[in-house]
Amino acid sequence: MTCLELSTAMRYGFQSDLLVLNNKGYGTERFLQEGPFNDIPNWNYHRMPDLLGQVGFRMHTEGDLDKALRAALQNRDKFSLLNIHRKRTDVSPALERLAKNLAKRI
Repeated sequence: MTCLELSTAMRYGFQSDLLVLNNKGYGTERFLQEGPFNDIPNWNYHRMPDLLGQVGFRMHTEGDLDKALRAALQNRDKFSLLNIHRKRTDVSPALERLAKNLAKRI
């Protein structure tokens, strides 16, 4: 998503919560082919809604996530963006299976 999509959501009054699972790169590709091209700058995604008068949160722990979710639910008149910091190597079992199968094809 870019700021254009966020501004469209605001213009049309969408009151959703956007979750950014921030692992500082292209996580799926890391498991297909490792390389520095998978790393991206660590943006402050939670600050993007500030430009649009909306709400953003940054989380590093489960406690942070719980607080942010509660706050987002209390701000139903605005959309919220939750920037959830994850470990670079954090991967679900499903993604691991997908990457293993796709890697066989490249």
